[in-house]
Parts: sequence; C-alpha cells; structure tokens
Amino acid sequence: MAKSEGIQRWSALLEETTTGWDFAEHTDMDEDPEPWDYRQIARDHLRVSHRALDLGTGGGELLASFGEDLPQTVAATEGWAPNLPVAAERLEPLGITVHEHDSESGEPLPFPDDSFDLVLARHESYDPAEVARVLGPDGVLVTQQVGGEDLADITEALGGTAPYPEVTLVEFERALMCAGMTVERADTFTGAYRFRDLEALLRFLARIPWMLPEGFDPVRDAARLEELRRRADVGELTGVLSRFLLVARTPSPTDHGRLDHSRLRAEDNREVREI
Repeated sequence: MAKSEGIQRWSALLEETTTGWDFAEHTDMDEDPEPWDYRQIARDHLRVSHRALDLGTGGGELLASFGEDLPQTVAATEGWAPNLPVAAERLEPLGITVHEHDSESGEPLPFPDDSFDLVLARHESYDPAEVARVLGPDGVLVTQQVGGEDLADITEALGGTAPYPEVTLVEFERALMCAGMTVERADTFTGAYRFRDLEALLRFLARIPWMLPEGFDPVRDAARLEELRRRADVGELTGVLSRFLLVARTPSPTDHGRLDHSRLRAEDNREVREI
C-alpha cells in the first residue's frame, strides 16, 4: 500500500461513526480485566432495588443485559445524540424510558428528588450533588470510571496531553463525601490495552474521539501515526488502561422514634438549660 493510500485509510477509520458502548466487536484488540466485576456488582444491587437509574446508558446494551434482575421502575439517560434512538429501541420494549441528558452540560438531572434507590454510572461523568438529590435515603451509587491516565501514552504519542487528569479515585471520592454521601468501596486498577495493529487502534479511537489531541490531522500528523505503526509491527502497540470503582450511599432516614437533635431550635436549647 502506498503511503498516501495508508494515510487515506487512517483518515477514513478515524471518521467512522458508531453507536453504543459495546466494544465486543473490536476483536483486533484486548485489555486487561479489572479485578472486580462491575456487571455482577451492579446486578447484585439491582436485585434488591425498587427504582434504578442508569446514567450514560450508551446504546442500552449493558442495562438490557440484566433482564429479569431489573427492578420494576428503571430509567436511563444518554447525552450523545446518535445513541439516543439506539438506546430507546433497545430499552423501551423493557419499559425503560431513555431521557436525553448531557452530563457535562451543568443541567440538573430530569428527575424529582428521591426518585431512585440505585444509580448506576459506568464510564459516565456525573454531578455528585445531583446524584445525591435524586437518590432517596439510604440510596446507593455504583460507578466505574475511566481514570485520567487512560491512554495517556497514546495521546502523548499523537502530540497531545491527557485530557482529563483530574479524573482520579481520590478526587471522585472527595466529591462524593462533599455531597454528603458515604463511600463504602473504593478500588483502582492500572492495566494495559493491546492493539493488533495501527488500524485496530484507530478504530478504537474513532469510538472515543475526545482522546485525540485537539485539531489532530492524520495528514499533517502522519509521521506520528507512522511511528505507532512501526511499534505495532514489532508487537509493542499498547496503551495504559486506568479504571476505578466507587460504591457510595446517601444518609439513612431519620429514626422517627428518637429525637433528632440537629432540628432543635436555639430557643428550645436555651429553655432546657434554664431548667
């Protein structure tokens, strides 16, 4: 293949449009598995929940896979327009409404307070205060996030820097605590992606274009792509994989059989002291 043909092929791969977040079709790459099983953790919580919300459901692939373990009331959000009809087609027959919501817009979640007892967020950003708001007392958030170091070495090889260095377990845990939630589990994992060749990497990046440096041009930056191709030829085309898991809970409801001292008025306290 001539060099110009190769560059055209690389450009076409980066422009491919796909929907959903099921990467199983990418058989020309693999990645180290996390030491935890997010699917099983989510399934266990779904089994004991009555009202669940899946944030950033993608094409609804994961949520639909829980089948009979889904509670009676389930809702989902998705912010990427091409995914919305895909998710709706898959989830609406299951009685699940997909709400359009961009998690990075700053807009509140389109649900009233105390709407759910479980919120799931797999590789989706979220506002901890909003999650706490829509969760009822003793509600649970289960989230797996892509860490800020994910594919940082690939992004740097393409001339950029990691776009989300602030996405760390420590920062997310702190944010949940500031929202009044108690973190019950916090785990982190660093592994590796392995790509069979450069084209496999480009197919993957087409699904997550935000990992490409701003303004990246396959023609102008062909030398960088060529260097990655050479790495693949000797079996060294890998990338850093970063994940973390958090399980957090909102406060339990007040025990109405006991006095909640936080609600005592100042004058009440003064009267008690005077007696």
